[in-house]
Amino acid sequence: MPPSGSAVQAAPHAAGAAAALEIDTSASVAHDHKQHAGSFPVAFWTANVIELCERAAYYAWFILVTVYLTSTVGYSDIQAGYITGCFAALLYLLPFLSGAFADRVGYRKALILALALLTVGYTGLGLFAIKHIVLIPMALVMVGGSLVKPIISGTVARSSSPEQRARAFSLFYMMVLQFKLRKIH
Repeated sequence: MPPSGSAVQAAPHAAGAAAALEIDTSASVAHDHKQHAGSFPVAFWTANVIELCERAAYYAWFILVTVYLTSTVGYSDIQAGYITGCFAALLYLLPFLSGAFADRVGYRKALILALALLTVGYTGLGLFAIKHIVLIPMALVMVGGSLVKPIISGTVARSSSPEQRARAFSLFYMMVLQFKLRKIH
């Protein structure tokens, strides 16, 4: 039974993807690594899969966002370019703040919030192709995406021992790079 007030008790259906990210930063992490004999815990691999899925959704949408804003929503090319540029800039600047937020509330709760924002945002983009209103789901996608980035990096760091941290980040960036290279070809 989850502890009273936990994310699992409050929203058991939403905690599924984030369940593996419950990380104990005490001695159990080192013990966990000894049990796996050089491999990484489930939280590490779950974080990597979530990162790849988030990137796949983002890049698939970002490729077409300007076309969507001009042909479907009705913005001019210049307006669509400005909106897209602001969106991309804020998406990569907000992790400074969203990382601090995730540290404060916990990675599991922050990840559940991020995935909920992304789900509502992407759904809203499909449902509300109306000028100015479409900016609300875009903002939800931007905030959700900015939350995912520091959570995943923090999970990679917390789910690896100090001796394995370099290897953990090497694997993480190798997976991200392989995804990007496969997307290009």
